[in-house]
Amino acid sequence: MIDRNDAFVAHLQDSFQARVKNQNFFTTVVFESAQQAALSWAISKADRRRLANELDSLNNRQALERVKIIMGAKRGRLR
Repeated sequence: MIDRNDAFVAHLQDSFQARVKNQNFFTTVVFESAQQAALSWAISKADRRRLANELDSLNNRQALERVKIIMGAKRGRLR
């Protein structure tokens, strides 16, 4: 499923780049978790807590800063 999703995202990115002059129009940002957690429509409190704790990892803080930069460039400044 992850490989299929990656292929769909790559196809979408190629489609945008073929039609839009701004090569930065479409981009992705990856947030990762080193913890095991069930990702379904119903997530337990324990899994939510573990995932929330993972947001503070160095990789995820860097990903969030990238989102802020991207969104700030598109909308002015983020608070």
